[in-house]
Amino acid sequence: MGSEVTASYLKNGVTIENLFNGKVDQEKIEKIKDCAKGGFTEDELQTLEADGIDIDLLKDNFADSKTDEDIQKKADDLKKIYCSDLAEFTGDKNSYANPELQQLEKAINNGVLKNLADEGYTKMQIIEIISIAFPNTGIQAKEDGKYDIPIGHDDQAKDVYTSFTIKLLEALGEDPEEISSAKDKLNDLKTQIAKLDSEITTLEYKISTEQDEIEKEMTEAIDKSTEIAEEQKEEAKNTVNSALNEYVNSKGEMTYEEFQQGLKSDLDGIAGTTDSKLSSVILTMLNCSDNMETLNADIKSLGGLYQKKSDLQDQASKAESELNSLIEDQKNNVASADEDANMVDPIGFTHNNTRYDFFVDKDNNNDLSNESEFLGAKNGFMELISLDTNKDNKVDASELSKSDIKVVVTHGNGSQNIKDAKEVFDSSDFIDLASYSEKNTALSNGNQLLGTFDVQFDDTLLDDKGYQTLDNIDWLNENYDFSDNKNSIGSSLSQEAIEKKLSDYTAQADDLEKRLFKAQGKVDDNIDVIQNKTIQQAQRSANSKGIIASMSLENNQNDKNVQEKPLEELEEIEEIEKEKDI
Repeated sequence: MGSEVTASYLKNGVTIENLFNGKVDQEKIEKIKDCAKGGFTEDELQTLEADGIDIDLLKDNFADSKTDEDIQKKADDLKKIYCSDLAEFTGDKNSYANPELQQLEKAINNGVLKNLADEGYTKMQIIEIISIAFPNTGIQAKEDGKYDIPIGHDDQAKDVYTSFTIKLLEALGEDPEEISSAKDKLNDLKTQIAKLDSEITTLEYKISTEQDEIEKEMTEAIDKSTEIAEEQKEEAKNTVNSALNEYVNSKGEMTYEEFQQGLKSDLDGIAGTTDSKLSSVILTMLNCSDNMETLNADIKSLGGLYQKKSDLQDQASKAESELNSLIEDQKNNVASADEDANMVDPIGFTHNNTRYDFFVDKDNNNDLSNESEFLGAKNGFMELISLDTNKDNKVDASELSKSDIKVVVTHGNGSQNIKDAKEVFDSSDFIDLASYSEKNTALSNGNQLLGTFDVQFDDTLLDDKGYQTLDNIDWLNENYDFSDNKNSIGSSLSQEAIEKKLSDYTAQADDLEKRLFKAQGKVDDNIDVIQNKTIQQAQRSANSKGIIASMSLENNQNDKNVQEKPLEELEEIEEIEKEKDI
């Protein structure tokens, strides 16, 4: 272990400061570092606990330092287990046809990620191990603490990559807050049900013992009776036992009055008369029995426990459905599950220093909202192939138009605009699907070229081939104007930040008003006109800003996009200056 504790020695995002129950001081931090050098002994842990350090949190989250040799050895071990016999694969490595991806799925299902986390490997160390052991799956650790992971070019491949991200978070105990809360709720309900099951088992055993005692009492009473013939005694005993069993097994659904009435009827039938002394004697004896009184109370309690368990089971079933729904939502949006995961897979081409990328406007806002809208983000090149409705191995302008495909056009100066495909492609233009060639090569910008294809554009077969790439999301955010990023006030700003904006807007409006009255002394005839006009304009601007901020507060959970209107303070001041020159 190194000479001091670094963040990599602590798992799950825990810092040294998190370990203290009370006030943190540097001396205690140094004590943790000293103890960590050789691993924590029990005596050291007791000393740290006495100093106010949460040793349970420390033990749960402290990761022994792993060397590069440890990482390489672990990766080699996994590679030997899962990939040693695999033949070289030359196809689409981001499809499920890749045998290495299938082996990664097997490793995930075998709990490899959880095992690595339990052994003390940090998140990025686990990703590095996986990238070495399964090098052709496209999972790659980055220096900035993030990692690249493909989307997958078919549903099965996508499921494997999604499973990796989800299982990695689970292994590290990094469930999103709402999923963690849902799991806690479900586990609490299961704990309550388990406790009830224990109480029910105990009470059922007690009732069984009480039932045996009552049956013994009734048998003795029947044996002593001289009112009935010998041949009727055994039948009477069986009748009593059968009725008592039915009453007990009803678990409270049968009332004691119903039990008595049924037993009386059965006993009267044996005796052959409705005014049988046998039924009267036995029922009187039951009513006077302490055991019967206790049994009745316990059966009522058992019925209550079963009802409570039924209610908890209904709640648990609902909680489990809610949890599964949250997990499914998480699987459908892996990027939100792990902010360190970068993934996207666009298709496009370049011509005359202009880039054309195809996308599907899923939210119908006539804009490229985020990376998931790129054509190919869901199912790779198959999404483009699926547009070939006449099966001529070409996708032409009419097929693009029929599918409502849009194009984000990036000009040489970096500016972007959105167009319908029919605005970009002429009737003679087409994409040649048969010319697709798999590449799977690294690009200088850190992205990966998955394949190329021929494009006829402006009646010319382009020298620059069309491309299908696997792009780092950070690179995409730098090179594409995603509307989700531009309109983030409604979805990503905190309430505190929005309130600050509202305060700033109000302060700016007040400042404008003060400037107006400062100019008032230099203006004669037009002062009323200028004052009214400028105050109204400043108030409109401030109000619009305040309304936007308020809407953001109200709709922060609905991810509504709010477009801010420029304040135009300079124009307002210039207008005042012009009036002063009149």
